[in-house]
Amino acid sequence: MKHFLLLILALGFLSQPAYSQIYPTKYRPPDLNWQQLTTPHFNIVFPEGEDSVAYRTARILEYQYPEVQQLVGGELIDFPIVLNNFNDRSNGFVSTLHFRSEIEIPTIKGKTMNPRSGNWLETVVPHELVHALHHSHLKGIWANILSIFSPDGARSLHGTVPLGVHEGIATYHETAGVAPNGGRGTYPYFSNQFDAIFDGTHRWSMGQMLATSSYSRPFDRHYIGGYEFTDWLHQTYGDSTTNKSIDFFIRWPFLGYGTALRHTTGKWPGQLYDRFEEGHKKEIETKGAPSYEPLPIPYEGATIRRPIWLSNQQLLMYGSFYNAEQGFYSYSLSDNSMDPLLETRSVQDYNYDLSQDRTKLLFSDYRSSSIYDNTFKMDLFELDITNGSVERLSGNLRAFAPVYRKNGFLALQTDQESTALLRLSSTNSGPGADSRISLPDTEFVSVKPNPANPQQLAIVANRRGLQGLWFANADSIRQQLSSPPDISFMEGSVFDPAWHPKGDRIMFSSDHTGTMQLYEYDFSDNLVTQITTADFNAMEGSYSPDGERIAFIIQRDNERLPVILDRTEFLNLQVSYSRWTSTPKKIDLMAQKELGASLKKESTRWDVSDYQSNGEWLLPRAISPFYEEVSNSNTYEAGFNLNSNDLLQRNSYHLGISYVQNRLWYDLNYRHKGFFPGFELNAFSEPRFSSISFETQSGTEETFTLLQQDQGFSLGMPTRFILENNAHFSSVGFTPSLKMEGTRFFELDHNGNPASDFANSFRANLFAFVNYKLQRNIRDLQPNSGLIFFSELEQSFSSRVTNIQTENYQIEVNFPKPTAWRSGLIFFTAPLKLWNQSLRIGIEGLTQTAPTFDTQNLVSNGFSEPVFPTSRNLMSFNTRYTIPLFYPDNGGFLFPAYLSSVYLVGFSDTVADLDKNTSDNFFEASRTVFGIGLRTRFRISNLTFDMGVAIGFEPTRNQIKPFIGNF
Repeated sequence: MKHFLLLILALGFLSQPAYSQIYPTKYRPPDLNWQQLTTPHFNIVFPEGEDSVAYRTARILEYQYPEVQQLVGGELIDFPIVLNNFNDRSNGFVSTLHFRSEIEIPTIKGKTMNPRSGNWLETVVPHELVHALHHSHLKGIWANILSIFSPDGARSLHGTVPLGVHEGIATYHETAGVAPNGGRGTYPYFSNQFDAIFDGTHRWSMGQMLATSSYSRPFDRHYIGGYEFTDWLHQTYGDSTTNKSIDFFIRWPFLGYGTALRHTTGKWPGQLYDRFEEGHKKEIETKGAPSYEPLPIPYEGATIRRPIWLSNQQLLMYGSFYNAEQGFYSYSLSDNSMDPLLETRSVQDYNYDLSQDRTKLLFSDYRSSSIYDNTFKMDLFELDITNGSVERLSGNLRAFAPVYRKNGFLALQTDQESTALLRLSSTNSGPGADSRISLPDTEFVSVKPNPANPQQLAIVANRRGLQGLWFANADSIRQQLSSPPDISFMEGSVFDPAWHPKGDRIMFSSDHTGTMQLYEYDFSDNLVTQITTADFNAMEGSYSPDGERIAFIIQRDNERLPVILDRTEFLNLQVSYSRWTSTPKKIDLMAQKELGASLKKESTRWDVSDYQSNGEWLLPRAISPFYEEVSNSNTYEAGFNLNSNDLLQRNSYHLGISYVQNRLWYDLNYRHKGFFPGFELNAFSEPRFSSISFETQSGTEETFTLLQQDQGFSLGMPTRFILENNAHFSSVGFTPSLKMEGTRFFELDHNGNPASDFANSFRANLFAFVNYKLQRNIRDLQPNSGLIFFSELEQSFSSRVTNIQTENYQIEVNFPKPTAWRSGLIFFTAPLKLWNQSLRIGIEGLTQTAPTFDTQNLVSNGFSEPVFPTSRNLMSFNTRYTIPLFYPDNGGFLFPAYLSSVYLVGFSDTVADLDKNTSDNFFEASRTVFGIGLRTRFRISNLTFDMGVAIGFEPTRNQIKPFIGNF
């Protein structure tokens, strides 16, 4: 059980959730000059220039700390929070491996979070604090024992709990414990997804509610279901339910969280779910039948966003599907056909604009850094719809939500945790920023010029949780946005402004009734009327060119689908003037102080200094014992693995120390990522048992075993460049490395001098790879297009000879000087892409003058025996065809087994020994196997597995082999 502790750590590592998701950081942009802010409970590390953000974060953390501690227990001392400002794909996570949290400063885009929560920091920071304190809740004998070896490992015990429990608790707190009417739990865009599915034909089980979804929408299901269940638990069994359950679980972690709920509530999970289901049925009994019939979509699992009109008979929309590429599509209303325009992954606010002649599309997209991990920047692009060409209009502006204006564009831009409004002029070298408007406590959400009067702008902005609609003159935005919004609701927010072609009306969506509906404001009558009566949200509307119809999106079960509505079918229900106009309560809301403002005076005493790791990372964060056999020799080594890394992950190491044959052995791997590309150093002294055979003078052959010591070091430089990481993935990489190695021998159980001197060698290795335009859709089980090429060359520069002198023998041993090369090309295609079926074709080969690479890595497990094990020149031609059968995406809670998919795999492998003359006897020089197997992807707790059974058939030898393994 050498890696038992590492398994526990990995389990916790995998447990970190989406807006609390864990992702590896290898290389950070340079010259950030990291600072740190120390508070009573936290150590906040941030780039220079982000002091104000760090102080706001610190005040939120310290203000929320007592309340969150009461919810989940735990205790934090000098807990590290890393703030980064270089990634526009906003996120946050808590990791138990080097226990810490990291939060991206730029605000999240789109409707994901409830605007009434306040700003991005007031949303994400309390959420991550719940995860941090939850993982720090350590009591009981099991956590105490594991803490001896690794406190991180003890915290990772919480990682065995389904992710929906973690996210449900955190989302419950952001709803009930941060801002009035804030959090996703009171947010119809979020909560009505649950109601739509609960009221549909495929209601979630408890296991589905609390487990991450692999292949079925919505992919934030564990947030939605986790919140609904946690909220019901607290309403039914009291506010201490979560704390008591976490406390019982950490004392008895191997009994599972279901048993902890049984201890707290007196009910088993199945009984709890029955009561929860019965209660929620009553809540949605008032919902009627679906109000609108959506347009037919030819793909499965559709999420359509923001349909806009190319003409009175054609729409443009953004779509994401189970079995088709995501991107922009055109939709013909005359025959309901749907054609792709551009495959891309848009910024998630889905704000894009058509040119006046409706031939060009202006949109924002992410582009990843070629060398720095998790570094995505937004930029503006223009699609020529007539010919499909795409032009990049800006470079590193970090701009999104663009709209056309005369001689240029308007767009929004990242501005710390908020946004600014840009005016851009179009030039031959791309748009340049004419002006930039940034207002305190104001986050711009979208801006739309009036088509009949381009100087008049409709601006949706969020001020301290009140998200409303302002009408402003382009030349006086600052002054007019200092006043209250022209349209706003105390009970909800405003989204999606869209002008009528005549410019005398504007449509928008709002959730102030508990369901998102479309509304229309008529300037001439100064009236707001409700247009739609959707059961589970209507949003993102647009007018047809003649203004007589609208297109919009509704929630239907687990899909978001487009609807067309004639003006004659509008509800036209007048909304009371007092509901949407300015009121003293709304003005007070916009003036409310930020979360944690009461600590402003105290925070002036918190110190800021340059961040320094001070070598603390050299102390191991995890120590795991191991005991394993050495080289199938019936001899065992015992030892410890030590692991650690620094907070910013610039340095990490793994050190294994063991004891065999009265000697200490070690294997040290150190990785430095403080600059690109960094380097990897390995120093080792490892044992092996070697059987040596020789012929005596009498002509007999004798064999004896010696202890072999391999000692040396290697230095490598793993280098990777990301060429594309959007709709497709392309990258190139190479790792040059040098290795110095010496080998000597000892007699077994002999404590004296070695039996030989070191025989030293020097080797060079170069590994390179290319990934080109790999692409997979949501339910694809392998890429459906693209190719992978890899190649590795290893060259030894010296042969080695050593003389072994034992008590009875003197033997000369020669070590070869090998040259070895292996390479492969793997191609993916999908003749039946709509069924998520795909074909992989691979050609791989190797040649070596002495054994260096394992030849059986080229050989399918379907063969009845090792194939050409001694060949020095080998080639393989292999295929793999996947056929998904079904996607259960379901599992249990008390016993946390979860089945994601079941699929059929057909495969073949032809292996040829190039040392033989294939023209004389092809069957002797090659072997072929055909096979078929059934595979499943499943999880036990939060660990993922892909396993299957197969049968291999060799027709030329009439051999059949059933096996379990890779195929």
